[in-house]
Amino acid sequence: MVPSPLDAGVPEDVSRLMARALVSHALVTFPNGRGNKFTFIHTDQAEEAQRAFDAEYFDWTQRGQAIFLSALKSSPPALLKRHIDIAFKPEKFVELAELGVKGLTLPGVDGDVAGIYTFGDGFRNEVINALRHECERAAVGFRNVTEKDLIHELGAVSN
Repeated sequence: MVPSPLDAGVPEDVSRLMARALVSHALVTFPNGRGNKFTFIHTDQAEEAQRAFDAEYFDWTQRGQAIFLSALKSSPPALLKRHIDIAFKPEKFVELAELGVKGLTLPGVDGDVAGIYTFGDGFRNEVINALRHECERAAVGFRNVTEKDLIHELGAVSN
């Protein structure tokens, strides 16, 4: 079996792991479609949430996707197109929180990393524990690092 090229997007095993972790503690909402003809998908199912990492127009690898996290068993947040832009502006996160968004999962450069922003310590701990659990289940390593730690480690690797 030939491995996928490194720039072929999020590996299926990784997107599956992320999706399972996210839906275990949140209703996942993400945009899907093309241009102005898109809709927000709301799901608590991992298979459906996994589509966020491979949506054609809202490309994860081009930092075009935003995954909104809200409370399970609640009504989905009333998101509009402008909220996708707000998801990339931390100074405006309060607007998302007012809609019932508890957190965001956003792609980093080239989609090689994911940033998870949470709007409350309790929810942050739930998401971290879910990610840790899914990593253990998949027998892969898990590390929770700050942005500063990540930059330091990436610098050490390139030297």
